Amino acid sequence: MDRRRILLVVAVIVAALGAGLVFVYAQDAEDRAAEQFTTRNVLVATQMISPGESASDAAAANKILSKPVPTDEILTNATDDGTLLTDTVALTTIYPGEQLITEKFGSVDEVTATTRLTVPKGMTATAITLDDTSRISGFTPAGTRVGVFISGTFEDSTEPEVRVLFKQVLILANGLVTVAPQVGPDGQPLPSADSAALSQYVLALTARDAAKLKLAQDLGDISLVLLPPDTQLKIGDPVSPGDIFEGN
Repeated sequence: MDRRRILLVVAVIVAALGAGLVFVYAQDAEDRAAEQFTTRNVLVATQMISPGESASDAAAANKILSKPVPTDEILTNATDDGTLLTDTVALTTIYPGEQLITEKFGSVDEVTATTRLTVPKGMTATAITLDDTSRISGFTPAGTRVGVFISGTFEDSTEPEVRVLFKQVLILANGLVTVAPQVGPDGQPLPSADSAALSQYVLALTARDAAKLKLAQDLGDISLVLLPPDTQLKIGDPVSPGDIFEGN
């Protein structure tokens, strides 16, 4: 009899514990569901904000708006208080839809430090400016390796050619640049036939290759191309008009 009573008491205790655990789980599930439907306003980027762009300018351009976000998706240090970003600039690129957190904003000195180029040992940072027909727009962010072609008529040839100048060059940075308009003798801007945006690329090259690139710019037109690392093309390989329609 005593054994039956003990088993009965144990069963009652286990049942009570089970009911308590079910209640706790149900309460937690209810809280999680409530978080999914409960929102709080935070500042969100509606357009890309570039490093060095002030929060005030971005807000004036409607790049920053206050939007409701589910509470369980709000990032740590996300804010709806624009005064926290007063007199600050973006330290890194902030993309559309991204919540604004205070760590991504700071002083101009900080953004200069965070955007300083890291040049590989033994290399130089060499800048080159290209027009829209000579670059691979949108597909060459920093860290991409590209081939460099040169087109022109060279001293050992009497016809125009395209040659491989470099095969796998690391891009350290790039961005759009503004070119000052050419001015005529009367001081008035000359009409430009090329209104396409220009891009400046900073390439990691040895000192000798940087000198080659500088000379190549004076001898012909430079363009970038994405080449596979195992390409069969060799440095200096020419492609001339007679090769355009040759069989593969």
